[in-house]
Amino acid sequence: MFKKNLVNILSMVFTFFKIIMKSKSRIALWCFLACIYVLFIVITHFFNIPLKSRSVSSRLQMLGPKDILENSDYHKKGIMKMTKLSIEREYVNEESESILRKIFKNADKNSDSYLDTIELVSWIGKRIKEHLTQALQDNIFIFTAIDIKPRNGVISWEEYFHYFLKNRGYSEQYIKEHYSSLKGMPRELKEGIMREKAAWSQSVRDDPSRLSLDEFLAFRHPESSHATIIAIVEETLGRLDVDEDGVLSETEFSDPEFNEIPDHLNNNQFRDERIKEFRTAVDKDGDGNANRRELIDYFNPRNIHHAEKDALDLIGLADVNGDGKLSLSEVLMHKEEFMRSKMVDVSISFHDEF
Repeated sequence: MFKKNLVNILSMVFTFFKIIMKSKSRIALWCFLACIYVLFIVITHFFNIPLKSRSVSSRLQMLGPKDILENSDYHKKGIMKMTKLSIEREYVNEESESILRKIFKNADKNSDSYLDTIELVSWIGKRIKEHLTQALQDNIFIFTAIDIKPRNGVISWEEYFHYFLKNRGYSEQYIKEHYSSLKGMPRELKEGIMREKAAWSQSVRDDPSRLSLDEFLAFRHPESSHATIIAIVEETLGRLDVDEDGVLSETEFSDPEFNEIPDHLNNNQFRDERIKEFRTAVDKDGDGNANRRELIDYFNPRNIHHAEKDALDLIGLADVNGDGKLSLSEVLMHKEEFMRSKMVDVSISFHDEF
């Protein structure tokens, strides 16, 4: 019926157009253009043609809850289609030696078969930024996929519990039966849920039964959350600010008594390293104290200081001949350590730290 009417309308428009061409009237021309505009609106409305491309969120709403969670790999496939693949995903099925060889080649910008400090810092810094950007993109997509019963802008523990088990292939009936009790679950699954619950509790700032978008980011990627960084700053001030003046002096920052000292350093070595770190990476205005703003910047994972520190740690670990750079053979001698480093897997490295 609509198609027949549409043909008639188009026929009338064409006839009107021929009349205008003959009359050469400006008023008639404007009337003709107005008719074309109205016709465009009618066609657009009838066929439900979107005037803008749909966002990720609107596409998920079109799919509906069942479509989103029916396929246990749905959100992973969606993320991989809509965002750039990270190196962790790219290398997931490769052997560690093959991964390290490939990364070494990519990081070796001058192709001299060595990785110096500058090349390592550049590579690690790039990987950190990619990871943090990916985490933010993934967080919005996954949050929207979970927030469905109801879709109210927050995720309840029940919604996440359902999502967690559904993504592992468990049926609706199994999920319903075990929501109130984990009894009878496989041990590994039960331990996984308990770890998730503990991380959930640490991420909550208001209502313990649900997470906002930012809290969900802190839950999945604490290193990406500004709230997590602020919490670390407050914890650091509470631990090191002996005179309680709200800032850290160089002495407070470097005091071995209130800091965890790495096994390979003695107290004096630790103090010297921390003083150097304070002067170069923390006290940006050079007034001898670190205020909250400076500490937030210092703990921000995007700060190049972290890439520099990781690069120096890797060189200190594997530089057997003491030339200040790494050969491929030196890297392969410490495969396990490098595979868990930010040079290869930023996600695992960050999660080990946080």
